[in-house]
Amino acid sequence: MIHCLHPTTAMFPGLRYEDGVAEAIALCATRKDLDPSHLQLCPQSWGSVDEGLVRSLQERYSKTAFRLHANVRTQRGVDEVTAADDSLEAMQRLACLEQLSISFGASVYSLHAGTRQQMSLSQMLANLRQLNERFEVAIAVEGMYPHPRHDYLLATWADYNALLEAELPFALDLSHLNIVAFREGRRDLQMTRSLLASPHCLEVHVATNNGYADQHHPLSSDRREWWWPAFDSIHEEAVVFAEERQSVGGVRRSQGRRAGWTPRPETL
Repeated sequence: MIHCLHPTTAMFPGLRYEDGVAEAIALCATRKDLDPSHLQLCPQSWGSVDEGLVRSLQERYSKTAFRLHANVRTQRGVDEVTAADDSLEAMQRLACLEQLSISFGASVYSLHAGTRQQMSLSQMLANLRQLNERFEVAIAVEGMYPHPRHDYLLATWADYNALLEAELPFALDLSHLNIVAFREGRRDLQMTRSLLASPHCLEVHVATNNGYADQHHPLSSDRREWWWPAFDSIHEEAVVFAEERQSVGGVRRSQGRRAGWTPRPETL
């Protein structure tokens, strides 16, 4: 099954949300593999997401469905809320993010997993279940990766297996899985297939890196990622977002331009 690839403001870090969206939409005109029918607002952008921005973007891009990711700045500030937060402040921030999501017409909001200093993995999954019972918009947890300074939850193949068995909404970042595979010395293609095929996989993020850090490098037709063959089993409701970092004005756009990002049978 061939899925569309949709842009994000993470492709243009440091720009105001309005400018990041404009650049992302403009890029769709030159990259035939990018579809502007969905667009994700990410924390790499500058500015605040409020009802005014919602109205402005909807009026200008009426054919685009917007959704939010992670710790975007809102009227409640920029402090990140994760799936391992259960404080009153976290609930207030999630309520704000939910209202903005509803204003956008979005049914999903994705957030990071948090760290083991906050909760154990089982506690975080239980907390995520409670969040989804409490809020109208589905809250999808994004799996993470091993990090030298942060003891992230959802950072090993075993963690991802626990997520799969929990049957809770999640966002799968394939570049994060590349770091997991590199650090553990094992590419688990079958686990990746199972994660992509799960009906609880609500969004997928794609980019590439060197296996050490989350670099958001562009994909390339010259180097096929090890996880590409898993796309033949992707869940039909999952929305796939590109997080490949670009440069304004087209300086680096050619690095990410491909005839089609989805692997074709002859290339697998």
